[in-house]
Amino acid sequence: MQNDMTFFPISAITVGALSQVIVTHTEDNIYTYTVNKDDKDYIYIVINYCNLRNCLIKEIQNLICPKKGNCSECRSKDYYDFNALIINAHTYFNMLNNEYNFNYLYEALNPNKLNELYDLKSFLTRFNEYCTNCNKICDCK
Repeated sequence: MQNDMTFFPISAITVGALSQVIVTHTEDNIYTYTVNKDDKDYIYIVINYCNLRNCLIKEIQNLICPKKGNCSECRSKDYYDFNALIINAHTYFNMLNNEYNFNYLYEALNPNKLNELYDLKSFLTRFNEYCTNCNKICDCK
């Protein structure tokens, strides 16, 4: 999904019946797969957040197991920033859960659904900025 709430084709492939194709996504984003059956399109929503998952694990490890040394002056900022990150993560995963619990197969993506997906994309963009900004908020060694 792009920032203008549109999807653009990455590639088009034909997959025969009872066969599979492995697709690897390298960035966190929202992807759609359009499947045509009997001249009718079905749109599957796939949300990749592997980089976010790895970032959250790293941040949790940094808070629980800080590197050796005097980090006392950094800890309160680390906790504050981590709490802000977790509040956003909680909201994101709540929205993600609602998406997958309600439906992830559509015959058309209406403007309301595109807005919901764009909100999810906005969270992914914020997480990407946070997670790539630096290795650790307060770099104690």
